[in-house]
Amino acid sequence: MVLRPEITAAMSCWKSQLPPFRRSCCTIIDDFQEEFDIDYEEYDFDPLPYQMKDLNIPSIDEIQEETATSTDYYGEQRINAKGYTLVDCLSIDKDTNEATYSTFNYERQSDEESIPCTLSLQGNNIYLLTPDMDIDFTYYIYKTDDTVYMYSIDYSSNEIIEDITNNGGNMAEQVLKTTNDSLRKKIAEQ
Repeated sequence: MVLRPEITAAMSCWKSQLPPFRRSCCTIIDDFQEEFDIDYEEYDFDPLPYQMKDLNIPSIDEIQEETATSTDYYGEQRINAKGYTLVDCLSIDKDTNEATYSTFNYERQSDEESIPCTLSLQGNNIYLLTPDMDIDFTYYIYKTDDTVYMYSIDYSSNEIIEDITNNGGNMAEQVLKTTNDSLRKKIAEQ
């Protein structure tokens, strides 16, 4: 099978501009055509990577934080009694008053638990985090752009603000951040 020269030139030009995983798809298609002596051009066949070249789909690394519909806050890693690495996460939807609290098991690559919650603004960046199911999991959270401090509902708003202002949130039961250096270190170790 021999492709027309203008098609071969056009294909090699756009193939070189594709990411590696899409280039490998083109190689597979070329190999298939050669192996079975088929010319897809005779059938008005456009390989999928060729069709995708004009879609301008950004890679996952190019997607900005601003386009995300939620903000995720992560706790420090901890090891449970069975030896699994666990990380707590609070995902807060940017457009609604909904959140999800979960505990991620790093070794199993899945959530150990996931609790859908509702946020109610109490004032001064303080929210009441209430589960959508009947369980004993209610917290006040103090939220900044990059950190969430989770407090027992036994604290008043004034006590929470005083703790944040004077003690850096030392009385918080959990401090979750948008970055998780300890998990990043764990991934780098492997």
